Amino acid sequence: MKKLILGVLCCTLPSLLFAQISKHSGKIIKAGKAAGTSFAVPKIPADVAVGLRPDYWKTATVIMDKLKNYQPAPIKVSTLRYEEGLELYRTLDFKKPEVLRAELLAHGEEESARIFEQYRDDLKNFLDIKKEFDIFLGYQKFEPKPITFSEQTRLVKMLEEAQSALSGLSMVLGKKTPAIHYATLWVRNVYASISPMAASLMAPAQESLLEKTFHEGRIFNVDEFLLKNPNGAPLRSPFATPNAEEVSEALGQAQQLPARTIAFLNDDPEILEWARDWGMKGYFGKGTRVATFDSMEKLVDWVTSGVKYDVIFLDYVLEDGLSVYVADELRAAGNMETVVLLNSALEPHEVPAEDLFQHGVDGFVTSVGFRPDTGWVGITNALHNYEVYKAKNGWKR
Repeated sequence: MKKLILGVLCCTLPSLLFAQISKHSGKIIKAGKAAGTSFAVPKIPADVAVGLRPDYWKTATVIMDKLKNYQPAPIKVSTLRYEEGLELYRTLDFKKPEVLRAELLAHGEEESARIFEQYRDDLKNFLDIKKEFDIFLGYQKFEPKPITFSEQTRLVKMLEEAQSALSGLSMVLGKKTPAIHYATLWVRNVYASISPMAASLMAPAQESLLEKTFHEGRIFNVDEFLLKNPNGAPLRSPFATPNAEEVSEALGQAQQLPARTIAFLNDDPEILEWARDWGMKGYFGKGTRVATFDSMEKLVDWVTSGVKYDVIFLDYVLEDGLSVYVADELRAAGNMETVVLLNSALEPHEVPAEDLFQHGVDGFVTSVGFRPDTGWVGITNALHNYEVYKAKNGWKR
């Protein structure tokens, strides 16, 4: 008999308990519906939860009211990343729609009209959004003011529209086009200015992998990337002709450099002639051999066929596109040994250093002040500084 009673209790008590729980749950669900929302236990922000009783889960309406009135703290806007490449994307030289239209005739009348109209619309949308952001961030630079969460959401949505338009432009012009490259950099830096979290989500997932793979554990440091003097001494001004002491110092640095092979990519035949002459005079290290290339296609064909150089100097902007994509091709082909240095008429503070680093570029040398007699001084100084940083930090290349 006792066993029978015990069995009945074991069967009925769970059912009764479930019924009571369901009864109370029903009240909570109804309370949630009365508050105008389908019920789900919300994640309560810490500042909202202050003052709630330990049994707050019983009073969903109180929670909903607090959430409804919750206002996130104002968001600070930083223009530091936006200013990093400002000189590159202040004005973007996109191909004019009318010029493109003439080039599209080979696609047929109907198809060329479709591409032309889409390109024209995408270009207008992108430039309109860019103009609004440039004005907004220009004001923020001189009069910083926090923005609300809703304003940040609106700005992020605008950037998503700009990114969509830019994708359409890229399909027509190609990603190696300087305007596309600089515009992509602009979008990324504006994202970082208004929402670091959004920027991390927007950035390609492979970027962290690229950094690890392309640089094999090297951590980005802007001073090291710009090949500043490791002893803290200021870099020689590229606008001034090197004096006798600076030339003598560079000659001493050249004697310390190892013999190696160096490739120069530049579409200026005069600079390529200077580079060959500097190499023969031993300014880049005794026994160093110099090869020169006047187009990306020639260099890429050469290095992807198995030829390896110890160092490659890339001129940033060429007639056939941006040379940074040579670094992409090089690393994608598995070459992790060649040091890639980029030179440009940009001054160090104008260089989008972190973006170039993510492409697999190892350092930057300004070409301002290049002359046949002393243009080698800055290059030799940069090569020397790279070797010092390499020994200090244990870089693998």
